[in-house]
Amino acid sequence: MWRSAVTARASLSTQAAQKLCATRNQVLSSKTLTLVDQSPHFPTRSSLCQTRRFLSQLSENPSDSDSAKGQHLSVDFGENGDTQRENLTPGNGLVGEEKGDTQMNIFSHSNVEFGEVEEVYEIDLEQLESLLSLLQSSADGCLESSFDGLNLTLHPEFVIKVIETPLVLAENLIRFFKWALKEKPEFGVTTHILDALVRATCSGLVRKRDVYSLWDLVKEVGEKENTVVHVEILNELISSFSKLGKGKAVLEVFNKFGDFGCVPNADTYYFTIEALCRRSIFGWAESVCEKMLDAGILPDGEKVGRIISWFCKGKKAKDAHLVYSSAANVKPQYLPPASVYLLISSLCREDETVKLALDMLDDFAGEARKYAIKPFSAVVRRFV
Repeated sequence: MWRSAVTARASLSTQAAQKLCATRNQVLSSKTLTLVDQSPHFPTRSSLCQTRRFLSQLSENPSDSDSAKGQHLSVDFGENGDTQRENLTPGNGLVGEEKGDTQMNIFSHSNVEFGEVEEVYEIDLEQLESLLSLLQSSADGCLESSFDGLNLTLHPEFVIKVIETPLVLAENLIRFFKWALKEKPEFGVTTHILDALVRATCSGLVRKRDVYSLWDLVKEVGEKENTVVHVEILNELISSFSKLGKGKAVLEVFNKFGDFGCVPNADTYYFTIEALCRRSIFGWAESVCEKMLDAGILPDGEKVGRIISWFCKGKKAKDAHLVYSSAANVKPQYLPPASVYLLISSLCREDETVKLALDMLDDFAGEARKYAIKPFSAVVRRFV
């Protein structure tokens, strides 16, 4: 009986020791989980070192067996994925450190890239004020020598700022550009800069001398690099020459489109025909009009109506009728009734064209026929 009691006590002591050992293992496992959970996404060097210290503690404890180590590694770290489990496997610590170093190096490199600041150009206000003071003054012969003394740095933003400043004489702006092209080899004229110069010169009150000087500058730039000149720049020049009544200059600009690699648009044809008709140069106007019709590029109805009226007033009813027919066939659109009535009246003046006027009456339909008394009367009188 005494032996049974001793055996029972020994069994209880063994069970108590096993429970105590299991409790210690659980506490250590929870610590391990805490260390890993603190950095679930970045297996950094610090977490790996802490994990190795925990493994060393396990190895120093004589009550823990090798099987317990394997159990902790498989159970405690299984929730964090295979990658971390491999990094914490004995013998793979160096691999984990290399990965951690790689991640830290990449992070540092990205910081350097994000830290780079692009250099931003700042306009030299002192140079700007000095130059504007010269350009806003009256033009004289020593202007170019004054430019030399300023020691200017011609950045595109600086030049645009100068052009867009009000109350700057167009003549002085053009002289400044010509000086820059000659004395500043690093200065490159862009489409934006040239367009701004043309608009500044051709806006408001236009002077003949300024427009001719501007055209010479555009030709100089275009001959060196034709990609800088575009359609709108040439159209501005054509429009300005048209306002000045310079038909020959308009035709010269028009004929340069091909040399500059530009394709005329509807405004190009309209402004050119307008300028030539105003100067009664109908032969050239007919040639430009023929190119417009061949290209099938017509302006809006109001402008087509004006072209018809110009040819009619110049006793070019046939050419006006060609424009009318193209407007009806190529680009059907509304035409001003006054222009159509004038065309019918002009066609009725000649025996060979009166049939064209009669055919045009068929184009009136509905309400328009009720109000077309004047054109019908003109045709009737011609046949009476």
